[in-house]
Amino acid sequence: MNDVRPHALAHLRVAPRDLFQRYLQAHGETLAFFAAIRGRPWQPPRLEGSHVVMHAWREGTLCVDAAQASILRRAASGDHEPLPPELEERMHAMGWLADEPPDLDGLVEKVKSTFPAIQNPWELRRFLDEVERRKPEVIVEIGSAAGGTLYCWLQLARSGGIVVGIDAPHAIGGEPEHDWMGDLFAALAPRSIELVRIRDRSFHHSTRQDLLRALGNRKIDLLLIDGDHSYGAIHADVEMYRPLVGSGGLIAMHDICMHPARWGRGHDVAIYWQELCERLVTKEIIDPEGSLDEPSFDDPSRFVMPALGFGLIEVD
Repeated sequence: MNDVRPHALAHLRVAPRDLFQRYLQAHGETLAFFAAIRGRPWQPPRLEGSHVVMHAWREGTLCVDAAQASILRRAASGDHEPLPPELEERMHAMGWLADEPPDLDGLVEKVKSTFPAIQNPWELRRFLDEVERRKPEVIVEIGSAAGGTLYCWLQLARSGGIVVGIDAPHAIGGEPEHDWMGDLFAALAPRSIELVRIRDRSFHHSTRQDLLRALGNRKIDLLLIDGDHSYGAIHADVEMYRPLVGSGGLIAMHDICMHPARWGRGHDVAIYWQELCERLVTKEIIDPEGSLDEPSFDDPSRFVMPALGFGLIEVD
């Protein structure tokens, strides 16, 4: 395989073009807004061929045919079959063939440019530090939306691990008849990581039972709660899923800065978080320069990055 190290090829991700194209169409408006905030006009990539290839955290996409996609999938799984020389040269020029640990700054950029998430980049980068340091094997996310953070967990989970995303069928990108986003993100996961999508409301008893079946006898290492932000829903998520987190595991709540007085009715995370802080040992990740008010999503030129906040609780 020339001078390409097999570990470097493990960072390649191959997905059907039609699924990736559908994703860009579904979330193009959000991607364009995020690009405008950064002063960069967004243009969807021109996609040809049957499959799209990307690096786990580096920028860019390549289009390949089915035969090339098959070779790259096998290479990413550890097969030592030589790569097509032209394709190898293109990937080398893009910096994709470097044998390197996960680049957390690169993952944040991926979230900004390709897999959008309503996140404060400063906060997300520091939360990724926490996750990468812990190297969780079992990750459960309540509220995946467009999948930006779900994509991050797929890249950071320990080899042999499982990532579970819980979302209502009509959440962002969800359709009741078929979970095409689940198919896309399964293709973008390393072969050693299992992705499970539970398409139901988190506070339904049946959802918890589905999760228990998916986990088997495993305990959760990282539980991220970022679903329904109403007081009752957050309370239910903590009470229902906290017992499933193992000793030394981490519960993370997103949007702990959201208060109904500033964000409107139903944005109750800050209220419940403060109640938890009164009786538990907690840690916060909050952008010190972020606004505490709800931002305007109407005009990118008027957008002020809010402090959303992660609240962390380590389970005894």
